[in-house]
Amino acid sequence: MPKRSLETLSEPMFYVLMALRRRTLCGVEIVHWIGETTEGRITLGPGTLYTILSKLTDEQMIREVSVEGRKRTYELTDAGKKLYDAECDRLRRCIRDADRGGKRMIKLLPYYLYQIDAIESWLDDQAKKGLFLTDVRSRLTMGFEKGEPRPVRYRIDVKQNPGTYGEKERVADYKELGWEYVCELAGDLDIYRCDDPTVPELNTDEETLHEVLDKKLKSQTIWSIVSLCAIPVWLYCIFFLYYWKHTGIYAQLISGDAWIFVPAGTLVLFWTITAVTCIVSAVTTRRRILLKRAQRSPAELRRGKILQLTSFALPLAALVLCLILRAVIADPGNPVPVDEFPVPTAAQVFSDIYDHSLAVEFPELLCNHSYLRQKGPNITDPETGSSYSSWFYDADVFQIA
Repeated sequence: MPKRSLETLSEPMFYVLMALRRRTLCGVEIVHWIGETTEGRITLGPGTLYTILSKLTDEQMIREVSVEGRKRTYELTDAGKKLYDAECDRLRRCIRDADRGGKRMIKLLPYYLYQIDAIESWLDDQAKKGLFLTDVRSRLTMGFEKGEPRPVRYRIDVKQNPGTYGEKERVADYKELGWEYVCELAGDLDIYRCDDPTVPELNTDEETLHEVLDKKLKSQTIWSIVSLCAIPVWLYCIFFLYYWKHTGIYAQLISGDAWIFVPAGTLVLFWTITAVTCIVSAVTTRRRILLKRAQRSPAELRRGKILQLTSFALPLAALVLCLILRAVIADPGNPVPVDEFPVPTAAQVFSDIYDHSLAVEFPELLCNHSYLRQKGPNITDPETGSSYSSWFYDADVFQIA
């Protein structure tokens, strides 16, 4: 059992354990490995080194495995491995605590969710800038917390059995390997991170990764194609069956319902861009070597941001346009004298006009719209006793500017 003096290791002792965690080494090899790993930041003299080795041996954290003259080779014991892993966890918690409380911010994700190699590289770059992932807000945005810039590896793992107990076990297994669970990217994707550059990669089987991911990409491609095919059907049902069949295209364009073309066109553009981009991203991702994690060029990164921003902004723009245009055409109109109406009225033809005439002028999107309604005297049905107008006269005048 380790004594309390080793519950918290000094930095040189920690690096000695780190070196022996990789393989068995002699004293000279330990000094060389530590100097190379820390780029000369930590140097151990012979006295310091053998004091540490003696103390760790006494505490049964390491043991000698061979002695050749003055050369002694050491390896970690099970107790030493547990102490090293516990110290790694403690340091990771210290780093997380240091990062907490920093300024939080939201950034636009420049890639689609299944472009996992691109997202991994992008997250690595954000960590070098001092931005560390905290959560995924939506398919378009991620939350970050500011901290001290440092190299961090982010890796995305595909869930093979989402929602099962086996997934919880896998998270625990990954933690023992040095990979910390960060958050869920999507229903079938998890994000992990590692601060230790010497920890082995999380995913090493390209074929298995593609086998699981390709099912998701195939489904995404099918739904995108279906969406593209649905666009003309939707336009036909909305505009032809509902509007043009009754009023005609020309009347539709100049009437009060012309406002619907603007948001509808914006939504169709968004629909098309999103579907085409999803198809392209799915096809290119299926062809890529994901574990290679090739860096994207600044032009590719900029193009991805524009596409994502467009897919976010177009629906919002369509909603704003709907509200603005609807507010404009919702004007109740200005009453105008019936005798000044620009077309013949029923009063000029019939003398028995019932004293109920309505003449209004509306400001439309593409024209000025004048509306007139007149009706004849009421007639009473002798059988039912109900009363109704003998006739109606409606006139619409569209004056195009």
